[in-house]
Amino acid sequence: YCAPADWRGLGGALTRVEVKDIEGAHEALRAGQRLRFLLHANATFDAVVDGRRRRTAIRDADRQLEWLLRKLSATGCRPHEVDGRLQVVVGDTWRQRGARGKSMTTHQGVGFSGALVVDDPDRLRDALRRGVGRGRAYGFGLLTVAR
Repeated sequence: YCAPADWRGLGGALTRVEVKDIEGAHEALRAGQRLRFLLHANATFDAVVDGRRRRTAIRDADRQLEWLLRKLSATGCRPHEVDGRLQVVVGDTWRQRGARGKSMTTHQGVGFSGALVVDDPDRLRDALRRGVGRGRAYGFGLLTVAR
């Protein structure tokens, strides 16, 4: 369940708000279904630097793809394959800086797109509602699917 948006914080900036109920689309997900997907993610791993555990961005495209495969598996789906080739594109990476308390933080993003096959509709629904990976509070991890 997702709570409805509270638009009051925008004051009078919005003159008209329309909210589309997507629960019907979530409920229509079925095992074996093929979907297109788009994901802008903060692909990271934990590394020990100077004796401290730090989250580190994955910069290598092959390792970014491995990260995506682990995350897709955890969300109840897998990349669609055609003739043994994964139907996934690892896109450009970018950096995003923002304030975190009194200090600045930097996130590296990577875009993924392609086709997937649903294995577990319940886990995929959960991922669509909650997001995938780290950095969700900074706009990363929104998994979008379409027929």
